[in-house]
Amino acid sequence: MSKRYASVTDVVNDSISDKEFREQFEQEIKDKRVAKTLFAIRNRAGKTQDQMAEQMGYTQGTVSKLENSR
Repeated sequence: MSKRYASVTDVVNDSISDKEFREQFEQEIKDKRVAKTLFAIRNRAGKTQDQMAEQMGYTQGTVSKLENSR
């Protein structure tokens, strides 16, 4: 019988023995969550990236990069 996993992270943790790769993978997942959350908050507020950037004290380009997790 095959093992069931609750998430992709569980699969990676179980299958990949390279600790550095696992840590990088987990950080990518966290970055994506932050990006999705920022995008959702901005859209719910009906703000443009320029407006959100001004409110946060950043440039529009920085907000774009955060939303695209770059």
